[in-house]
Amino acid sequence: MSDVKAWAECCGVGCKGPYGLLTTVILALTPLFLASAILSWKLAKMIEARETEEKKKQKRQENIAKAKRLMGWGFSPMVLAPALQAQGLEFDRRYQKKKAKQLKKD
Repeated sequence: MSDVKAWAECCGVGCKGPYGLLTTVILALTPLFLASAILSWKLAKMIEARETEEKKKQKRQENIAKAKRLMGWGFSPMVLAPALQAQGLEFDRRYQKKKAKQLKKD
């Protein structure tokens, strides 16, 4: 029964001074809303950063695949290196040596 009396007392306070109760509730919830907004903003920034990183990785993989295709067609490293550097990639000399060994075996 004490629970019913407690609820009745809270409702009585709300009925006697609704603006005071409303002000108290708003003051109690404002910091929580503010914290929620800040955390949501940080999460959005993290998601955007992850997406841009994934796009960079995907573009890099596409450029590497393109370079390997060009090397497979017989383009010399002297032709490929400036083209790759223009795209911000570094020429992989290990792949060049591996390809040269394969050609010597054939």
